[in-house]
Amino acid sequence: MVRVHWTHRPHTTSLLLTLVFSLMSIAGSLTAPPAASAATSCSLAAHLTIPRHNPRNACQAIAHARSRSTYPPDSCLNFVAQMYGWGSTGWRSPRAMWRNIRPGLRHPHDRTPPAGALAIWRTSNPRGHIALVTRNGVISTDVPRRGRVNEVPLRWITKNWHATYRGWVMPYFPGAS
Repeated sequence: MVRVHWTHRPHTTSLLLTLVFSLMSIAGSLTAPPAASAATSCSLAAHLTIPRHNPRNACQAIAHARSRSTYPPDSCLNFVAQMYGWGSTGWRSPRAMWRNIRPGLRHPHDRTPPAGALAIWRTSNPRGHIALVTRNGVISTDVPRRGRVNEVPLRWITKNWHATYRGWVMPYFPGAS
């Protein structure tokens, strides 16, 4: 039996948990948990049900977004659809998606969207803007380098474009193809 004297030190918690699960895995009593970054990156897949199955789940969509370096400017809606494995969303614009998506799939003003969710803003462009949430407080979009895929803080669009954050929606594309 191994006894561990526990002194709470936040910076060592992750290391300690990894060690404990590794030892338990070696002993055969359970498998190691996913890495912290993977767990954070896939939170949507773990706890939300989407009415229509997407070709890619949240983890795969995020991985695909991170593997991309460019996408055409002004095609944010198609970008999020393509990350989930669709050719198009079936929505006319992020604004139309926000207004017409089922109420239970829309989360107005919630500034803590899970990874895999789609964040939406009202912008000076009547269509608005949409981006894939890749982890807590971070989105994948083509700012500040237009046409280049980057991860930036969720607040970047609001602050730099003077846009209004509407909230987030689940990646539901009923008319996608």
